[in-house]
Amino acid sequence: MVSHYIGRMVSLYGFYNLEREYVKLDYQSIHTLIPALPFCEIILKAPKPSSFPYPKRLKTLGDHLRKRRLDLKLQQKEVAKKLDVSEATIYNWENNHTSSSLYSIPKIIKFLGYIPNFIPDNASAKTPGEKIVASRRLLGLTQKELAHRLGIDPSTLACWEKDKSRLLKQQLKRLKDLFTSLSSGHSSLPLNPVISESLKRKDSE
Repeated sequence: MVSHYIGRMVSLYGFYNLEREYVKLDYQSIHTLIPALPFCEIILKAPKPSSFPYPKRLKTLGDHLRKRRLDLKLQQKEVAKKLDVSEATIYNWENNHTSSSLYSIPKIIKFLGYIPNFIPDNASAKTPGEKIVASRRLLGLTQKELAHRLGIDPSTLACWEKDKSRLLKQQLKRLKDLFTSLSSGHSSLPLNPVISESLKRKDSE
């Protein structure tokens, strides 16, 4: 019995060794079939891709703000401080969750350095009333606030903006002077070319 047991162990050990040797030989044979390749140094050069959130097209306020912020390498909290709003507000604007308030428009334009195409300006307005609306919004003023500064009733200003009533020469001049004064602190706001043309037209009449 003992000799039978020992013989069986020897045979199992021999099979194990034989299997190990076969695997070893097979592994070596596989690697010997692979030709040796010379080492070489490769340097790949390419423009650094833009950040993932970088907008491809500028359609919304969020697109313009995000592009400008990334170009300046600023964080949202830094832009929020410049625009005097919360960091959450910048996040919502950039992701088009909310729209900007009227009061924020002048600061946004100053930060961007230009008037984005979705904000009506004097160049796109056709009538004197549309010009008044565009100038008022570029300055971040409500109808009530502008009427108060002009010393008129808001309903009168509403009629002007809808071109329902004609402005007199004195009213146009007062409006132009006020816009010029208010826009002096906003170098990025090209205001009132049509109002000036209206004044010239009135003078020639």
